[in-house]
Amino acid sequence: MFDTHDPLRFQVDDGTVTITLRTGLKRSNGDEIPLHIIEVPLAFSVQGNQVTMTRQGNVRVRPGPDTPRSIPRQNIMRANIQKSIPNRTFKGSFNVEQQGKTITLNIASVDAQDGWVTVLAR
Repeated sequence: MFDTHDPLRFQVDDGTVTITLRTGLKRSNGDEIPLHIIEVPLAFSVQGNQVTMTRQGNVRVRPGPDTPRSIPRQNIMRANIQKSIPNRTFKGSFNVEQQGKTITLNIASVDAQDGWVTVLAR
């Protein structure tokens, strides 16, 4: 259950893309966990012909405004987010069509600095 105000935000700096989610959780048994603010720090690296996304440090969870602090609820939220955003590997090449020709580009680096993600492809 995403917040109606600023539910998803990305911060890019120091080699890390931090996803901030403002969300609650409606559990299968009908119980609800109210709004929490969750920060997921991610880094991207190129290894051969693959791009790897890994979590940098811990997923941080704190109660939202008007939500009482509850360590068990924060741990439930953390576990759910860690399951839904695992470390992943992506194909490190893509095709671009230009002037009727298809060119294959290979990602050489990914850099996250000063609000920008720069992808160098050759």
